[in-house]
Amino acid sequence: MEKILFLKIIRFLISGIVATAANLSTLYFLTEYLRIWYIFSGTVAFLCGVSVSFVLQRFWTFKDLVNDFSTIYLQIFFYFLLAGINAIINAFLLYGFAELLGWHYLVGQIIAGGIVAIESYFFYQIIFYGKKSL
Repeated sequence: MEKILFLKIIRFLISGIVATAANLSTLYFLTEYLRIWYIFSGTVAFLCGVSVSFVLQRFWTFKDLVNDFSTIYLQIFFYFLLAGINAIINAFLLYGFAELLGWHYLVGQIIAGGIVAIESYFFYQIIFYGKKSL
């Protein structure tokens, strides 16, 4: 059981790194090259990262390899509902770190993303994948 938990956490972290790379590269591109306001860019980038995360979490981290895809639409709805709430939390944190604390927006995004990732793990594990243990 400990080995399974350890592997799940490792998969979650790797999935998070890939999703974070998608998030940060989108944020940087939209902000630096397209000159879009970093809060709007951060929201779009966050949702891009969440999309990558959904696929990796469902099919790899939590191995929800169900042949019947009838539940995937409901899962997507609730996953992106939580993602929308997390995007709002992320935007407020990003604003606070960048505007109130004066940090660079990429540093703020990394910290905000870490906070949201910790909260998300527990929601995904318990709510979306129906498991009460870590």
